[in-house]
Amino acid sequence: MINDIFDFLKLQPKGIEYYSKYPTALMFVIMLVLYIPYDFLFNVGGTNSSVNILSDIANSFIVTILEAYFLVYWLGRKEKKYSFSTVLDFNLLLSISVVIPLNLLGLLLLNFNSQSWAFLIISFIALVYAFYLVVVNLALACGVTKKYALGGGLIIFLIQLLADLTIFSNQQALA
Repeated sequence: MINDIFDFLKLQPKGIEYYSKYPTALMFVIMLVLYIPYDFLFNVGGTNSSVNILSDIANSFIVTILEAYFLVYWLGRKEKKYSFSTVLDFNLLLSISVVIPLNLLGLLLLNFNSQSWAFLIISFIALVYAFYLVVVNLALACGVTKKYALGGGLIIFLIQLLADLTIFSNQQALA
């Protein structure tokens, strides 16, 4: 699994069916565990209670499932018929490969004031890098054009943004 994560980071994914060999539950656990430091490192709302962290983890779980359903539909539009479990396994491993460098970057950002230009620029670069990773790996693993993968990636980004804004607003209401 570690080699496959590095392959994603190097933009050298295998075909989407290849990733079904890993247990889905294990990948979910790894992904959700990796989101715990992510929540601490990229704490936007200033509140990191256990309830907020649990809601963020639940959000990640739900969004991952929604993304997989969306990708089944999106890829099906290009006659790429994959099962939900195949797409879910691919999406989980891709999410793991995206959150690892973001966590490492978050450690670096601890040295910067969150209001500084350096913090904002590095955060923006990280966001672009994560998006680029998703789009290119999706295109290569599924055999669709990068332009089509970009469209799907933008919709996935919107799904995540809406979910994050919903959770963020709920956390602000609780604070």
